[in-house]
Amino acid sequence: MRGSLIVVGLACALLAHLAVEAASPALTAAAVALAAVVVLAPSLARGSLAAWTGALAIAGALAVAASRRWIWLPLYAPPVLGDAFGAWLFGHTLAAGRTPLIERLVRRLHGDPGRPLEPSIARYARTLTFAWTLLFGVLGATSLALALLAIPNGVLILLGFAPPLAVPQTAWSWFANVAAYGIAAGFFVLEYAYRRMRFPQQPQKSFLEFVRALLAIAPSLIELESRAAQPVIRAESAE
Repeated sequence: MRGSLIVVGLACALLAHLAVEAASPALTAAAVALAAVVVLAPSLARGSLAAWTGALAIAGALAVAASRRWIWLPLYAPPVLGDAFGAWLFGHTLAAGRTPLIERLVRRLHGDPGRPLEPSIARYARTLTFAWTLLFGVLGATSLALALLAIPNGVLILLGFAPPLAVPQTAWSWFANVAAYGIAAGFFVLEYAYRRMRFPQQPQKSFLEFVRALLAIAPSLIELESRAAQPVIRAESAE
């Protein structure tokens, strides 16, 4: 299920990009519908009445809006909201009294969530958590800025305002639906290579083994609901 949602999410970004390149309202409606499927799929699978009601409402709204210019407006939301969620997911764990997300991840990857980390690894985990927060924040802010300035169907134009700087809508799409994913993937791979050099003693022996382990444990670390702050466990520095 998780793998299928990832594939559908990537297909949604590709479809959105094709919709912009072809200036096709029909493809735009399809991209928005696919984005809704990604968000609602878990609840739909559980048979949630609210999710099915929302899905029907979205389908009806898209059917009405497909021939209207403002069908482009919801196309800008998924990249911005996705990056905002990524920034929140990492960033809120940096608050006082909480354990940084990467530190939690490292403990799980090493097979002992309660095991104290070496101070150097703990510091690196906090720094990397901040780096991911910053990366998602910059990607989201850039996508939003380009969406506001895009022509001919950017957010400001659709809301009746003239953008102070004109940016082709295709430029927004290339960044939000293509380049942003490449930047995040590139950062992931480069960070892994650097970490292998800096901390060679790791339980996973290859990149593919690391990715499989990460996909297996990541869902348990992504918590949407508020909960009590976790105690921060650190190994005491050697005297």
